[in-house]
Amino acid sequence: MRPIGKGKNSIVLAAKDSGGNEVCIKMEPIQQSQQIENEIMVLPKLIGCIGVPKLIFHGSLIFRGEPWKAIVTDIVGEYSIADIPVDTIQLYKIAKEAIEILEQIHQRGILHKDIKPDHLVFSHNKLYLIDYGCAGPADVEAQYET
Repeated sequence: MRPIGKGKNSIVLAAKDSGGNEVCIKMEPIQQSQQIENEIMVLPKLIGCIGVPKLIFHGSLIFRGEPWKAIVTDIVGEYSIADIPVDTIQLYKIAKEAIEILEQIHQRGILHKDIKPDHLVFSHNKLYLIDYGCAGPADVEAQYET
């Protein structure tokens, strides 16, 4: 396992599954695991969406003597768009792919709510939108109530 990211309360690791495939493990202390809980609810609704990681496993574990909640997904970003210089043509292609990913997510009634360069990652030369910890249902009626 190797660390690949860290959030306010989370630790993100790259690891190999029993078949030798690279996976991503994201963990949060149980008492601060609301973002992991959101991902556990949201990711199954997005199965089949291109550019969205697949949830492989979720559960609890003991880490550093404390209970933690964890998810395992199939995508380990090799690098994010925040890590690379892009020219105008590359930026256009990335934006087009990101919009296509977002269209699929929105068609499933989900809003990501935390889009930023660090969450747009490349894996095997394909763009993925990661980190659904802030994601939730697109409640259109609630957005327009006054």
